[in-house]
Amino acid sequence: MRKHLHVPLIAAALLTACSNVEPPSTPPADFTTYPALSESGYAETTISRDFPMKLTQLRTFLDEDNRIVANFEPTDTISMPVDTVYFDGDWPEVGATRRVEQDDGHFVLERVLVSQPDRFEYQIWGFTGAVGNNVDHVHGVMEFLPIGDSQTRMNWSYKVKPNAGFKRVLVQRFVNKEITPFLTTSLDKTLAQAEARVAEQ
Repeated sequence: MRKHLHVPLIAAALLTACSNVEPPSTPPADFTTYPALSESGYAETTISRDFPMKLTQLRTFLDEDNRIVANFEPTDTISMPVDTVYFDGDWPEVGATRRVEQDDGHFVLERVLVSQPDRFEYQIWGFTGAVGNNVDHVHGVMEFLPIGDSQTRMNWSYKVKPNAGFKRVLVQRFVNKEITPFLTTSLDKTLAQAEARVAEQ
């Protein structure tokens, strides 16, 4: 079973904002009840970058030292992952589940929905921190699209489902002001590293 931090931890980091909500005395244990995915009603953001690498080369590059997560920069409002407990499956295979502990003592649950060379989808739910007051779950998608013979476009989408329809404006504001810049910083650093790697070859 693979134990390294992987892409869904990013969503956990982004959405478990520091707050005055007390951490639970015991971590959540029900990882078999998933929120239903929806066709609409999400707050959304998508970031795209073109990498100077073929698809397989890019995926290998991103897996090195869990590069995207390593490139995140902590902020005053974002709590980072510190520990992971694995339940079902072999991460990152479809159906695998795990619990992530944040450095503020809160938790989230994660599961893999799709795991393919050109697409990775995951769901995050069970937020014990303040974000759980407004968010039901997150549906994350990473797409990898070949461009010509030597480039790959990475589209990274976050769909954040409010736990009530009237909260969508509030959640979209959080996505716009917090999640989008946080994702962008990491992806831009990753792109710069990829360009430097190619220049060395």
